[in-house]
Amino acid sequence: MQKLLLIASYKRHIASNHERMFENVFDWEHLPHLHPRTFSSISLLAKGKKTLTLEAGLWPTPFGLKQKIRLQGCKRKRTWIVRVLSGFMTDLIVRSRVSYERSDGFDVRVDFLVPFSRWYYAPLGPALKYSYARLYKEDVAMMTSRQHYLERKPKPKKTQAEHSVLIGKASDLKCPHLFTFQGNPFLINQDQGKWIAYTAHCPHLGRSFKDLKIKSGKILCPWHGYEFELASGLSRQSKCRLPLAPKIISKSGLLFAIVPELESEKQVKVTQDPEGGEMQHGLERGIIDCISQS
Repeated sequence: MQKLLLIASYKRHIASNHERMFENVFDWEHLPHLHPRTFSSISLLAKGKKTLTLEAGLWPTPFGLKQKIRLQGCKRKRTWIVRVLSGFMTDLIVRSRVSYERSDGFDVRVDFLVPFSRWYYAPLGPALKYSYARLYKEDVAMMTSRQHYLERKPKPKKTQAEHSVLIGKASDLKCPHLFTFQGNPFLINQDQGKWIAYTAHCPHLGRSFKDLKIKSGKILCPWHGYEFELASGLSRQSKCRLPLAPKIISKSGLLFAIVPELESEKQVKVTQDPEGGEMQHGLERGIIDCISQS
């Protein structure tokens, strides 16, 4: 067996669970999007049951540095190993393992190893340690956010389907505004002068869309670079699709979410001010009533 030289080690406590950790380990697509200061590009060369072979472009892009790497992981043993097969720092081995698990998360240890014939990599040990500290900081934010999403994800309920929901006065909304329709969270926002509703989370891994801006009818998830068209729900980068969102209509200064099949404002009758006051235009107080056209 080839003797290896330890050039650096990194330890960190992660307030999540190992399920999220291994989900993150094999999630190669997120690397250039979540870690743009480390990876400029990534492509999958081969995929096995417990292995991935990847080609990664390294930041800064003008330097043209690349690596062909192989990732091998064992969830049962709580270990994963990255080997640089060719390119920058060929023969570098990064060995990671969950060293201790407890109720508030787990500890991970990362060892950076090289063959004795590559002893001259040793001065790069501190730089590798610093780079992984930044990578884990960015990854932990994604893992904890995803875990939070999974824990709070609404479960399907056998309730009568809503046909319309009063969101509020258009003049009072701070966009994007979160609301619930048929038991699912949606956001309402303005795009190109029109009100539009869309799901509150990315359908891939549940990244919140709350802090993201709409650009020309599209929204970009920063975790994996998936861009979705809000009108169709489709993405060119992924097979994921946004769930069908309710249609937004405006009536007497109020905004309503209605099922997409209700295409006309005439199908919604407003009879109550959201603040309980008298409505203008002679509308009576009462409830919101969806009236089907004959």
